[in-house]
Amino acid sequence: MNCPRCGQPLSPGARFCAGCGQAVAGPATPRSAAHTITWINHFIHEVASLSVRDLARVDRAHAVEIIKSPVFRLLCLVAIAPLAIQTLEGV
Repeated sequence: MNCPRCGQPLSPGARFCAGCGQAVAGPATPRSAAHTITWINHFIHEVASLSVRDLARVDRAHAVEIIKSPVFRLLCLVAIAPLAIQTLEGV
């Protein structure tokens, strides 16, 4: 098999061309169910090992960006408008 970009011969199982670095679409390697389960278990372990302090740090870092977002402001307006109408009607 040759590289589609430069035509240089590719070594068996190569994912990239040694000559130009072009990514080569090789045959998909099927993964076993055991591999998938192992990966899922590893992911769950990593997520579960996060401390509340780590999560709070991430939350604080993104809070300012979220509050500045026009979408967030629109959602707040949509959520507060019915409450304001009920309050004003009751007065």
